[in-house]
Amino acid sequence: MISRLSPIFGILAVSLWGISFSAGKIAYQQLGVFELTLMRLSISAICFLPILTYDLYKNGFPCKKDLLLLAFIGFFAFFATLSLQFLGLRYVNASVASIAVALEGVFVMVISYLFLKQKPSKSNYCVATISIIGLIIAIGIPEQAKITGVFFIIMANICAGISIVAQKPLFKNISVIGITSWTVIMGFLILSLGIPFFGLPNVTSYTNQTWGALLIISIGATVIAYLLATLCLKYLSANRSAQFMVIEPIVGVLAAVIFLGEVFTLNIMIGITLIAIAIIVNSLIDDGNN
Repeated sequence: MISRLSPIFGILAVSLWGISFSAGKIAYQQLGVFELTLMRLSISAICFLPILTYDLYKNGFPCKKDLLLLAFIGFFAFFATLSLQFLGLRYVNASVASIAVALEGVFVMVISYLFLKQKPSKSNYCVATISIIGLIIAIGIPEQAKITGVFFIIMANICAGISIVAQKPLFKNISVIGITSWTVIMGFLILSLGIPFFGLPNVTSYTNQTWGALLIISIGATVIAYLLATLCLKYLSANRSAQFMVIEPIVGVLAAVIFLGEVFTLNIMIGITLIAIAIIVNSLIDDGNN
């Protein structure tokens, strides 16, 4: 039953990630990149701590090999990916940022082939191609697209792709809750090493708007979204799971228009329409690599 719901879990997860870009823009009015990332992971780690404690009580500590892999995933999935995404968000609007993230599935496809020997299916190629075309149309003329921001987000996509592929072997020994809890907390601990250089956040100065944005990013786009995404990854291939990212631009653009007042251009409309077609293709065709 849970395996049949996996696509729904994936869609819900990436929908929450889509909203996070608008929330990030709101938080940027008061916070910098490091502080925003640190607060996101701090709140998320606090939420996951009791969950991890329960998992440790029930299943014990992972073996040394799995623990190292969890730290590896924590670095790429949370420290590297989130920092690069927030860096990119400084240079582009929330609409373009959420559309650029849709290319994550392309990088997962390549990394899966290189390390898991999962040969891309026709649907994988189709989704990747349509997504790229949709992104190019939505961005428009390169000078207007803030190439620097798109570059950072593409780098974030690569880091996220590495973390998605690396998680697959862990499902043999560790639960979904355990994997998500460990990796989030590992990511937080790694990021915390920057506190001596950047200082502690002055949380007493945060406005209600900033706290609201942080809660959306932390509780919604991290705690809930990553639990759902990990559950989805357990039952579907890395390729199939990552390709649900193509729904993120639709949610991200709509959120940016509603909450930030960003302009809904013809290019963006055509781009997300193509990406919606990719979602349908991805949902109807099994990639055969579960």
